[in-house]
Parts: sequence; C-alpha cells; structure tokens
Amino acid sequence: MNSLTDAHNAMRIARIAAGAPLGMTQKRIVDIVLALSGIVLLAPLLIICYVATILTSPGPAIFRHRRVGFNGQHFDCFKFRTMVTDASERLRLLLESDPGAAAEWAATRKLRHDPRVTVIGAVLRKSSLDELPQLFNVLRGDMSIVGPRPVTDEELERWGPLAKISPPLRDAAANAGLWSHLGAGRLDLVGSDHSPHSRETKAAGERDIFAAWYGAPGVQTLLPVMWDAFQRHGLPLSLLARVLAERPARVFGLASKGAIAPGLDADLVLVDPSAEREIRNEAQVGQSGYTLYHGRRVRGWPVMSLLRGQVLMEGDRLRRSAGGGRFVARRPYQ
Repeated sequence: MNSLTDAHNAMRIARIAAGAPLGMTQKRIVDIVLALSGIVLLAPLLIICYVATILTSPGPAIFRHRRVGFNGQHFDCFKFRTMVTDASERLRLLLESDPGAAAEWAATRKLRHDPRVTVIGAVLRKSSLDELPQLFNVLRGDMSIVGPRPVTDEELERWGPLAKISPPLRDAAANAGLWSHLGAGRLDLVGSDHSPHSRETKAAGERDIFAAWYGAPGVQTLLPVMWDAFQRHGLPLSLLARVLAERPARVFGLASKGAIAPGLDADLVLVDPSAEREIRNEAQVGQSGYTLYHGRRVRGWPVMSLLRGQVLMEGDRLRRSAGGGRFVARRPYQ
C-alpha cells in the first residue's frame, strides 16, 4: 500500500479538483449553531464529567487523539480521558504476559476486560459521554455533527480502501450504543449490508480513496460473528433468531420464511455452539476473497444448512447443485 502521505495528498487533490461540495456553507452554519447550543445546554454535564475525571484518576481531564479528517487533514480529537495516563505501558505489559489478550488485540484492537480503563471512564464510555468535548471540535471545524467518523493513521494503514463503506465504520462508543439498543429490543433487525467487490476494484483507493468502490463482503461471516457477539454481550439466542430471520422475513413480506412452524419452508441452519474458528480471508468463497473480520476468533460455527428441509451445506461442502431455487413472491409489509 502506498504511504499515508501519498494517500492524503491524493485525497486533497481529488477534493480540490472536484470543487467544494454543494451546501457546505449551510452545513457549516448548522454545525456552529448546534455545537454552540449543545455546549451551552450541556455545560453542567460537561463540568461534572470534567471534575469527576480529574478526581478519580490522576492526569488531565481531556484526552487528545490525533485523527485524520476532511481532505486528509490531521487534528486533535477531544474526549474526556477514560484511561490511566500510563495506558500504553500497561497495554504492552498485558500483551506480553497474556497470549489470549494479545490475540484478541491483534484481531479487533479491543479488549473485553481492559485494565487501562478507569472506573469513571467505564461509565463515560458506556454512556458515550466521553465524546461530549467533540462539540468543540465541531465548533473549530475539525468535525461535523453529521458526517463520517474521523479515523486514525493506524486504521488507514490497517484497512485502507477495503474498509471504505457508506455509512462508514463507527467507533467503539457507537458500537456499544448499538448493542445497548439491540439488547433493549429497539432495533428490528440486523443485516450484513453485503456488498462484495474484488481487491482489484478496491485497490484504486490506495492512490485516491474516492476512486475505490464502496462496500465490503459480509453475508458469509454474519451468523458466526453475531452468534459469538451475542454470547459475549450476554444476549439470548432467541433474540438472535428474531433479528436475523423472523423480523427480516416479515419486513420483506416473505410469508413462508423466518420461523419454524407448520406450513413454512424448513430453511434451517445448525450451529455447533462449542466450535471455535478463526475467520480467514482464504476461506471466503465469494468474489471478494477477503473479509474485514480476518483473524477474528469466534465461538459458535454453522455446521449444516438446509433449504426446504434438504441438506444444502454440510461442514464446508456444498451438497446440492445449482437449480434448486424457487421464486418467492413478496407480500406487502404490514
């Protein structure tokens, strides 16, 4: 992959050549009004979080993290500090002494049990209050109220154009919020947003990120990733069946799909809950040949798929040839 400097220069040139996006002045005015209003209205909460961070952990209240924003420009992204000041050293010692933690960090850049997070930091992260100082970033013009999450240089180097997705990948706080709403039953369904493209169609983004295709493969990894994540978050598997099968079938008007009941198609997937696998690029059967989950270890793996009661897949082998599909008419959504 080309250097980040070359990529950033290409991004900047592409923006200049294309001209300023329409509506940027109006968008900037809206950002300023909303940011100022938020700072004023949330001032008591900002002060409480600021003081609580200082009193419960030695060090500054505000953490500055270098991010890559619009046109490839670097800026300091503000957050309330949620980790101890020697977080880097603690992480190094943990990864050297705990192979399990090292593998988890290598795959996801996250730790389920992170010793670096402070007591008040855990609360701020879970509630997303640690991101409130970013209102000042919006006021400065570093970020927008509505827009993609600014990434780090490390993320750009790790994923590059392969992770160019719209809507974009979100940070840990947004991820935690989604899981909270999913567990509370506020989300109707979960999908893979499967948009497979070959590495070749993505490679153009190494020189100019705007030339890369949007999207990433997801359908093959959806079930094992979600099964594993549901276990990690302590959510019932009955909810997994509802958001992956029952509700999608109802939304799309597929009356014969989505449940186990008399008269419905016996479309089933059998999962071994104790099987542990590592998701690998070379195991992907679609045209993309890669997955953003490469290297992630999951617990719970599909071992058999049935289509209308007939074995379609067993293990990693296809048991039926092409031509067994049937047209399923949609009913209006109710």
